[in-house]
Amino acid sequence: MLVDSHCHLTFPNLKEDLSGALQRAREQGVGLFLLANTTLEEIPVLAALSAAHAPIYRTAGVHPVFLSEASDLSHLSENLSQAATGEKVVGIGEIGLDYHEQGTSGTPLPNKLRQQEAFRIQLEVARTQSLPVCVHTRDAQEDTLALLSSFPGLRGVIHCFSGSKAFARAILDLGFYLSFSGVLTFPKATTLQEIARFVPADRMLIETDAPFLAPIPHRGKSNEPAWVVYVARQLASLREESLEDIARQTTENFFTLFSHVPRETENAV
Repeated sequence: MLVDSHCHLTFPNLKEDLSGALQRAREQGVGLFLLANTTLEEIPVLAALSAAHAPIYRTAGVHPVFLSEASDLSHLSENLSQAATGEKVVGIGEIGLDYHEQGTSGTPLPNKLRQQEAFRIQLEVARTQSLPVCVHTRDAQEDTLALLSSFPGLRGVIHCFSGSKAFARAILDLGFYLSFSGVLTFPKATTLQEIARFVPADRMLIETDAPFLAPIPHRGKSNEPAWVVYVARQLASLREESLEDIARQTTENFFTLFSHVPRETENAV
């Protein structure tokens, strides 16, 4: 079985054909999905979707790009703590830092200090709730590492990893996982491919981040969970292992990190 450890099934191009996307994923051997939350307003939407589908689990968190929708950070801890106790919530995410010049809407992102405050608040919720974190980091490796280091013992994953080799080693030293997306299949992603070769077998995950970052040969199209198989194949090729071994190991790693997901959900699409 394959696991798509990070996807956004309620985003455009997926929500319109959810049943089709899930069927195509099943045909490729994808048996489990983790929905990454991005705003407080999205929480009930993901709750309804995960409740309707046995193999779908979810996280709860506020993405740094969408911090403007968390109108008052003084209530973020309370709101997120309440959401974290919801059914099928198995992690805190997608949280982190994004210092890229423009957000996805073309508007300036929240300032760095505000992002760091929200990140710190959400890391504390994760620690209090004993949940792993799903971390987004873009152009913010140094500050991401510093904040994560201030929460020793916290478990988590850097989703859609695309950082430097030094950052990868530092994250691994913290006990975190690295998740590989369709970027791993891009010809120019040579540094990432080198990282994929040396990451410990018990510390790697695979994802689509659908509908974003479609892998080769679908680059430029709207991504979907079925295509996590291309990430798995590329990872197998780079590590000179079989697809079956990569599927087995990354699935085992998923259950180890997201330990609130019951193993009997395997192949329950």
